[in-house]
Amino acid sequence: MSDNGEVDPPRLREAFHALSSDDRDDRRPWAATPGTWWREGALDPDTAGVVATVLTWCTMVDDDGGGSRVDLLASLAALAQDDRVPEVDLDRLLTGVEAQWTPEPERPHTDALRAALGRSVRPQRSRKGYLWSLVDHVHALTAPDATTREAAVAPAKAELGVAEADRRALDAVIGWATA
Repeated sequence: MSDNGEVDPPRLREAFHALSSDDRDDRRPWAATPGTWWREGALDPDTAGVVATVLTWCTMVDDDGGGSRVDLLASLAALAQDDRVPEVDLDRLLTGVEAQWTPEPERPHTDALRAALGRSVRPQRSRKGYLWSLVDHVHALTAPDATTREAAVAPAKAELGVAEADRRALDAVIGWATA
């Protein structure tokens, strides 16, 4: 935490390195953390928006239904209650969620996210390859080792076909990598 009580880039790196891991045992202890940070006032609104975007990527590729994904969805629901999840991200997340079976423990959170969006979506499977590439960049950019983070910056900047809103969030994570 920084001197003003807000989450600083090293802590964001630590959290998102775990949340972007392909090991669910790495993800589980951190999955509820972003929601807690928001409720405690430890995220400024701009950072919360970036955190929400990156959380949607991590949630959409998480295969731990009923496990870490419950807490990821709870974190997103907490952010969405205060309009911190960009509409484009809510739409993409719910479009993917609606196309699959939702475990019972996830339903209150997906209901809250639907309410935050305020409209229905047409169910459609997500482009997991695209999302995995973003999550892989997040994982490298948040590595504990500074040399690894520095080496990840150029490939992340050079990634082609990244949507504008996703580019803003990826650029923010690049900023965390070098902070």
